[in-house]
Amino acid sequence: MKVTPSPLVSKISGKTAGVVAASWKGRNYVRKLVTPANPKSTSQTAIRNSMAKMPAMWRALTDNLRKAFNTAAAVMSLAGWNLWTKQNRKSSQTNGTLVPVPHNSKKGMAAAWNVATGAGAAGTVSASWTDPADPAYTKITHFVFDATQVTLVKVVEGTLTSATPLTISGLTPGTSYNFYAALYNPTLNLYSEPSAKVTATSHA
Repeated sequence: MKVTPSPLVSKISGKTAGVVAASWKGRNYVRKLVTPANPKSTSQTAIRNSMAKMPAMWRALTDNLRKAFNTAAAVMSLAGWNLWTKQNRKSSQTNGTLVPVPHNSKKGMAAAWNVATGAGAAGTVSASWTDPADPAYTKITHFVFDATQVTLVKVVEGTLTSATPLTISGLTPGTSYNFYAALYNPTLNLYSEPSAKVTATSHA
């Protein structure tokens, strides 16, 4: 309902006694206060839970990965954070495999690799791989997911030197994780397609 205030009042806003007063395009009006329904259904709760995980996983990415997502997202008029969420929110909810690199990543470039229980300190695993034929990919990035594959636990980026296996530390001792790897071209800020999943248990 449109409202015409007195000469002493030019604008009204707020809520009281079950009504809301506001202004739209310079026109004052009041309407009945309606509280949106919030049924908290199973599917609604699952969506909210998966959305709640996205910020922590985005923060777990390396600076190079966030830059790559921002670059890929710019052509779609999105922010990198929006593209990350678009790629991973639904799969996080349904226990699917998350996609830790932008969709425009180069296909078929991931090196053959393996992860085994670390022989040293508790909470470690040892990753090894075969160097790729393309010399432009000089770094390798390791993604560590929990056993359900719905939480990104850790991202480790290192120089591509297969002669020296990489120790991934800081994991919960004696716990099973899912591991992926992707190659990185720092000149083009481009990642390879992630490798096949490897499951390993951290050293107890």
